[in-house]
Amino acid sequence: MRDSVNKILFGSRSNSGQVVPENAHILVATSSPCEPYDIIDSINAVSSQKAGLGGVDLEGIFEHAKNKLRAKCIELGGDAVIDCHFSERSAHSGGIAPMQVIEVWSYGTVVKFRGKSNA
Repeated sequence: MRDSVNKILFGSRSNSGQVVPENAHILVATSSPCEPYDIIDSINAVSSQKAGLGGVDLEGIFEHAKNKLRAKCIELGGDAVIDCHFSERSAHSGGIAPMQVIEVWSYGTVVKFRGKSNA
């Protein structure tokens, strides 16, 4: 089960070596599509990464947040996550070993396109 969840969130390598998420067919968009749809639910996701000596991979954190939205969309039986919003923040902790964490917060609306079958 853990392997299948990891493939959904992190993807697997294609023949060209590029990482392709198992759920890449799920549209994640910041706007609404032109084709008719029914709203299923609103969802959210948070992805974070501790900043190390090499900094952070903000694009990777963003992609992980999108893949979490896609996974939730699949769980709800949707075809897409639309009207998505993303924001990032940096959190700092004090103390003996200060640490920086970068978080990407995301939310959107899961929809099912009308006339599309699950086959």
